[in-house]
Amino acid sequence: MPLKISVRILITEEALRLGNGHWPRYVQDLAEGFRAAGDHVDVLAHKDAAQKVFDAVPGAVPWFHRDCRADARSQGLIGGIRHNVTFCRDLAKWLDEHEPYDWVLSLSSRPKHLLAFALLARKKRLARTRYLVLFVLGFGKVAVHRPVGGRAEFRPGAANAFAKLCFALLRGPVRRGQVVLAAETKGMQGELQRFSGLPASLYPHPVELLPEVRDRSPEVGEPRSEDRGPRTESSGQRTGSGGRSSETGGQTSKIRDQRSGGGDQKVVTVIAPGFARHEKGSDLLQDAIKIVREKAKGGARFVLQWQEDFPMPDGTMMRPDEGLKQSGDVDYLGDILTGSQYFEFLAGGDIVVLPYRSASYSRRVSRVSVEAALMGKAIVYTRNTWSAEVAEMAGCGVEVSEETPASIALAILSALEQVDGLRARAASGASAVRGYYCVAQFRRQLAAE
Repeated sequence: MPLKISVRILITEEALRLGNGHWPRYVQDLAEGFRAAGDHVDVLAHKDAAQKVFDAVPGAVPWFHRDCRADARSQGLIGGIRHNVTFCRDLAKWLDEHEPYDWVLSLSSRPKHLLAFALLARKKRLARTRYLVLFVLGFGKVAVHRPVGGRAEFRPGAANAFAKLCFALLRGPVRRGQVVLAAETKGMQGELQRFSGLPASLYPHPVELLPEVRDRSPEVGEPRSEDRGPRTESSGQRTGSGGRSSETGGQTSKIRDQRSGGGDQKVVTVIAPGFARHEKGSDLLQDAIKIVREKAKGGARFVLQWQEDFPMPDGTMMRPDEGLKQSGDVDYLGDILTGSQYFEFLAGGDIVVLPYRSASYSRRVSRVSVEAALMGKAIVYTRNTWSAEVAEMAGCGVEVSEETPASIALAILSALEQVDGLRARAASGASAVRGYYCVAQFRRQLAAE
């Protein structure tokens, strides 16, 4: 049964503070999609939200006093309890001052919010309001070491005991349908149910391409335009959110020209989008590229987003490899790419490599995976990560079997050998991905609850 027209929805996001990353766009995609379906939508952000938040999410209201991820007062067991109280007070104040909502959506829930929802669900005035408590990261403290692809082992301790207590307090509201626990991935859904002892729904992570990108995203049989290089319309330079051209921005024309190799040999562009991080395997990728360059003999060109150096587990800082920087066929992009700039970069790649470590991404969503599949890109992904679900749906991936440079290199070489076939399958699979990871599907899920 479809949702009735003019459903009242409140999106509560204290994480809307700095405005970096994809999160503001994700929230705005949902808000726009709901409004297009006739719903009334309000969005609450952090009270000190940066202007970038309001640029990305027009109409967002600065409201919440704390960000549980960054506020020192919200850390630890006592801080978590304190944060629940603050969050509950902030949200209750808004709800008391406005007409009741049909749904309150918490899109990045943590145990630091659970007690608040348990308390709000007991308010008689809000009896008609339902709460979607969606987890995109952990809901319990996981042991540092666990088998690759295995079930998470949760640490004993006060933090997990408190989280389990909060879930116990939610048992009644969950069973009567007032609170809906949810996860974005199948892996996280199973672990959430196991940890909480309560049923949990699966809510795919909506990804809506920008209109100018969506209009030219591949359909079955659509020929690929070879001149789609990672450039802006005016200057051919990549620019970040601050308007600075990246250190490699002036080379974008050269990158695009070398797609043909300047001769008979075809050069395939391999890109690694997103912030360089240890959990994303950026360190492994650099060593893998060295192996590929030796074996591919000029058949591949690499472009890596690398906004800043990142710490390794031993405390050392991982930096761009000087040898690769000087090689002539590996480029590092130093600026944050946003909006159309980012999608131009994504459109310029033939293969998207995502060598994420499964310890971090077995349950966690990678929006880049969906965006790449929507745009008909072949994906190199690590097994036992959520990206595998996306690649399987799109039918356009090559699996990295082990988290080593050699295994990553082997997968990239395999993708290079079959790039035309992967490209055709990716174009065919894009529509399936588009139908699953969309706001309409998210809204249908709400209607089914």
